Amino acid sequence: MNNSATLLFIFFLVALITGCQSVVEHGPRANSAIHFLVQDRSALFSSGNFDNKKTVYVKTPTFKSVHLPLLATLMKEYGFNVTSDKDNADYLISITAFITMPFKKNGGAMPYTAEYLLSISEELPVIKPLLIPGEPAKKQMDKMAKLVNRATNNGANFDMGPNPISLGSTFGGSLGGIIAGATVGVISTAIGTASQNNIREGLAGFNFKIFSYSASGSGIGFNIYSASTRPEHPETLLRAAIEYAANEMGVRK
Repeated sequence: MNNSATLLFIFFLVALITGCQSVVEHGPRANSAIHFLVQDRSALFSSGNFDNKKTVYVKTPTFKSVHLPLLATLMKEYGFNVTSDKDNADYLISITAFITMPFKKNGGAMPYTAEYLLSISEELPVIKPLLIPGEPAKKQMDKMAKLVNRATNNGANFDMGPNPISLGSTFGGSLGGIIAGATVGVISTAIGTASQNNIREGLAGFNFKIFSYSASGSGIGFNIYSASTRPEHPETLLRAAIEYAANEMGVRK
């Protein structure tokens, strides 16, 4: 394929993928205050082709493919047939999962990896609602998601999976533990951007793409964000996003 043909193919592929994307806000279900913002990242592999009986290997979106065992365990609760055996898995699922949490006592927040938060042995503190009256939920969530993506280079600084501290570290329901255990790369990136002071607590992100070994180069994925109009436990927001993904993929038990 010559250079002109290659460029034309790349342009066509980008246009196809972009054209398949959509951003939709879904309101809360009964007895819930949690809203969802869903960006469809589907391309050449339809969710209808996903076999929920086959195994998936949960990893970071990096070449080194760091396994995310705690997130995989949580996903298993919602019907995903997860495996820790990468070589024999039917699908690879690359995930960037985070929750924006308080970064300093006088205001400001930053995204923390879900794997790190799930590793903490003590109870996480309830966080303030992201969604406030006077502005559409979709606009608030979309704005915050873009700030997080910009501050972390579209999730590139979540590549390490669990933060580089001993798992099961003390949190004690305060800010001290989470700040002390934060990934150095994420903190330095967040501090180094003008948007850092505008990031607010209360947004959970579950951004994933599934690749099939039998269909090289193709995949299906969603960016799913959850936020609430009332205070919530961080894990509640994360679970809501995972449950939504499970429903979309037809794996919900």
